[in-house]
Amino acid sequence: MDQRGVNIDFSLAAEPTRWEETLPEVCSESEKWKEAMDDEIVSMTKFGVYKALPRSAAGNRQILGARWVYKRKVNKFGEVCRYRARLVAQGFRQKAYDSYDPDQTFSPVIHKDSLRMFLSVCAAENLRVYQADVKAAFLQAPLDEKIFVRAPPGYESVDPVTGEPIVWELSKSIYGLKQSSACFWTAMDEHLRANGFKSVLGDPCLFRKVMSDGRVILAVTYVDDVTFAVSDDVDHAYFMSMLRSRFEIEDGEGK
Repeated sequence: MDQRGVNIDFSLAAEPTRWEETLPEVCSESEKWKEAMDDEIVSMTKFGVYKALPRSAAGNRQILGARWVYKRKVNKFGEVCRYRARLVAQGFRQKAYDSYDPDQTFSPVIHKDSLRMFLSVCAAENLRVYQADVKAAFLQAPLDEKIFVRAPPGYESVDPVTGEPIVWELSKSIYGLKQSSACFWTAMDEHLRANGFKSVLGDPCLFRKVMSDGRVILAVTYVDDVTFAVSDDVDHAYFMSMLRSRFEIEDGEGK
């Protein structure tokens, strides 16, 4: 057992609030933040989040701004273990019925009473409870609307032919959009239902599936977290395989 105590580095500067604060001339951790931003761009490319187009492709449609949000991740000892940069759209500028439907932004989460019932059933039936977190969840949810954002700070470019600034047309949701949570909820709900899960009456975030031999798998969703209960290792492997067939899950999740 690791007996180390908490080791917080109070000499670290505050986390950057703007891209300009990550530049080498003003930030000693510039290389770390640059790697974090590059990782986010790689993830967005991997998931097919955007298509780079010249400014004229947007026509008269609104083009949203975007900014970086920076965060240091620490382990249980208070030591920095990861640098995270998240690209966030300026969703507060979205115009209703242009880039989102005001009636389609709601995303349900498990009710506290439903969660208590879930845990009570798990205890009564001696089920094993596990939790899994979907990696970059919003980036894996398709968008229905046509939305354009400016290229993120530090990654701006121009079209080599026309010389126009490059903008991004989004095909997946990103953080900050008004409908991002609803898009991910829809993607998760559709995937669970396609694999035989049914939500219980009264709470759309509590799911149940009865296997062919009568065994039951329960699952609850809370934004990008999925908590599930199974009776044995076979059902555990099945659920994680089913989840990974649609979403990317970090190694080590589901334990």
